[in-house]
Amino acid sequence: MASENQEKPQLPVQVQQQPEYLYDEEATMAEIAKGQALLRQSKAIFEKFLAHGVAIDQFEHVNGRLTMTGCQVKYPISTAEVRRRTSAPEFLNSSSIAGLLRRCKVKNCGEDMRNKLKQHGIEMTMCRRKGIPATALTGMSEGELLDFSKDFETITRESYPNKAIAKCITDKVKTHREQQEIVDDANEFMAVMAHFMVAANSCQPALTGMAERRGENAEFAEAMDTFSKVTHGFGTQNHKTWTEQLLRIGTELCDYVPTAKPDQIDVEH
Repeated sequence: MASENQEKPQLPVQVQQQPEYLYDEEATMAEIAKGQALLRQSKAIFEKFLAHGVAIDQFEHVNGRLTMTGCQVKYPISTAEVRRRTSAPEFLNSSSIAGLLRRCKVKNCGEDMRNKLKQHGIEMTMCRRKGIPATALTGMSEGELLDFSKDFETITRESYPNKAIAKCITDKVKTHREQQEIVDDANEFMAVMAHFMVAANSCQPALTGMAERRGENAEFAEAMDTFSKVTHGFGTQNHKTWTEQLLRIGTELCDYVPTAKPDQIDVEH
């Protein structure tokens, strides 16, 4: 029959549209301001907790290991530093202490050095084994490593490619949703790093020329003290540099992401 050969009319297919993700510029700028406030707060805490210089009970004055020929810089080694180096965890022996103090190998040099140490209340045991293996830091004084950490902080602050890192992370951003997620993640990251900076700066292990500050958490202070001793101050000073640097990267991310124009980024459907 003719009616059976007629095609049935096709019904229009209804496509359910996904809700459009709207770019909330005001909310984004508020998140950026929050992150920048955290950075300012962290910097203030960092400056507040910087140890003040203290008088040095100088035991020896030695040439730096890293200074260039013709530009020799001498660093003081305090009696307290020698005591730290001959105690836990390093337990430096006579030979290692002689190397630290730049003592030449001549007759009676070791005995003279041990007598001088004894006058300062430091007893050296003959043929004692060191507590930890020697590293590139072992022959360097606390003063030189603090100087090194300050130079490294300056170079990192002035030359580390924060903007390039922010651009590398955000190059693949295609939607406003992804844009907002990066801003949210960056601010959450900065909040965590700000808390870490507060904790890290709550104590300052004793170092040549720097006052000791134990803080309220005795266990944390003890752990930081051990880390400081095995790195002779470089480790505890250097981690502050990187904490602040990571906060700068987070700020760059928050500043860089919203610079893309709304018409240059697809809107998710």
